[in-house]
Amino acid sequence: MTIFREDDQESMEELEQRYELLHRLREEPWGEVWLATDRLLHTEIALKVLPRTDPDWDTGRKILVQEATLSLTLRHPLILGTFFLGEADDGLYLVEEAFKGESLISRLSRKQRFSVPETLRLLDQVAQALAFAHHRGVAHQTLNPLHVLLSDNEVRVANFASPARDDEQARHLELRAYTPPEVLRSEESSPAGNIFSLGVLGYRLLAGSLPYPLTFDEPFPYRLDPMPVDLEEIPLPLQNLLLQCLAPEPEDRLADAGDFLVQLRQLRESSSAEGLGTWLLEEPEQTPAAWRQFGSGAWGLWDKIRSLGRTWGEKLSTSRETTESPPAPTSRRLWWGVGLGGMLLVLVILVIQLQQPVKPPTEPPPLTGATATLSPPAAPGASVQPGSKAIPPLVESAEPGNQGEPLPVAKPAEPPGHRPSATLASPPAAAPPPPAKHTLKKERYLVLVSTFSRMDQAQALSRRLQGKKYRTRIIKIKVKGKPRYVVRLGPFTEKKTAEANLKRLQTREHLQPRLIVLKAKAAPATTARKVRR
Repeated sequence: MTIFREDDQESMEELEQRYELLHRLREEPWGEVWLATDRLLHTEIALKVLPRTDPDWDTGRKILVQEATLSLTLRHPLILGTFFLGEADDGLYLVEEAFKGESLISRLSRKQRFSVPETLRLLDQVAQALAFAHHRGVAHQTLNPLHVLLSDNEVRVANFASPARDDEQARHLELRAYTPPEVLRSEESSPAGNIFSLGVLGYRLLAGSLPYPLTFDEPFPYRLDPMPVDLEEIPLPLQNLLLQCLAPEPEDRLADAGDFLVQLRQLRESSSAEGLGTWLLEEPEQTPAAWRQFGSGAWGLWDKIRSLGRTWGEKLSTSRETTESPPAPTSRRLWWGVGLGGMLLVLVILVIQLQQPVKPPTEPPPLTGATATLSPPAAPGASVQPGSKAIPPLVESAEPGNQGEPLPVAKPAEPPGHRPSATLASPPAAAPPPPAKHTLKKERYLVLVSTFSRMDQAQALSRRLQGKKYRTRIIKIKVKGKPRYVVRLGPFTEKKTAEANLKRLQTREHLQPRLIVLKAKAAPATTARKVRR
């Protein structure tokens, strides 16, 4: 909608007495913005002009007056500055900062999606401006790309007091998706509503699409029931943050832009946590801590060797001086070579020891009819006397026929020196069943809910889920030397149970968890002892 035309000389007559209009910068819902020169101050300014011929003159006048009032409170480098409100016979005008950028909605018409660094930088700057306003009790009335201005790397958030206009929705239909659900239900805009709009903005920049398709034949412009589309296009560390911003109810979102800014900056620091595998849940064979311990020990050993070489070198030089013999020029190099050779030898030995696989503990042999000696079980806490044989622990077997078999009865001990008669042969003992090759453990399933860089954040989510009957657990990991805290559910022995919990977190809690499968492990095979006859 064109409100003010350059060739309308009658309407601009009073303004041109002081301001020289150069060209139009942008068109906004409640007035056109022109780049102008102040003839009195000899500086460039921007003029937002609303003529009296506008059909919504009364409403527009109240909005511009409120904009000028808010400008006295919202003085921030990332908020578009307003300096003066003037009224003439032909209309109303605002003197604003001469920001020559374009709106983000115009940029998005040429560039479908932004890179992750660009998006994070833009969200950070917009959140800074909003946090400043929220701290002063001001919420943006219609936060959307039309009111975010860009010029190279500079950003301005504008029009805090401007509500949506009908023709604005007609020209840019996608702006309807930025309106919070409670505002669509005729509630007032709030900081939590701005958080919803920030979530839609971040989603649009990263995925190149709106989180929820627009509906054109229903009063509500979108549906929040299904999961957002194209969610896989967004990096995993940002998914949970944006999904929390898109919660249907305001109390389930972040409180204000200050909290959003804290979460966003923590995610920027921990962006390397994307794509973590099952090593979150199980320690690897050679952990980074082992290598750090190895490195510190190696450097300490090197210091000792170097100091020892320096000490022996000083002693040798002293002895040569007392005998009045000239020092050999290669003595210092010789001792350095000896020290380096010793260091390399120690390094080789340590690397070989670290690379040797850890031998699994050998299981005791099973009891057989000829060698088993039953002894009464020891009382809890009682110590085993030296020389006595304890009963080995029971081992689960995968063979169905091995259960329910009676234990062999032990024969009474015979006196020493007794030999069995050659004519009386004892019946051969029954051959033991062949040992099982493997003892398989059943697969287990874990649900990873979210990863945080601070324990209090993980505890807050854990308490929230425990209040809703989830059995959560927090585990601590390290990513590039920095601690991370993972909230998880499980382990579950049934895949259906794990999938049910995952789906419940998605639909009811609006989170984006992941299902991790812990593969079954094979236990080492046991061998039976040969039975003497």
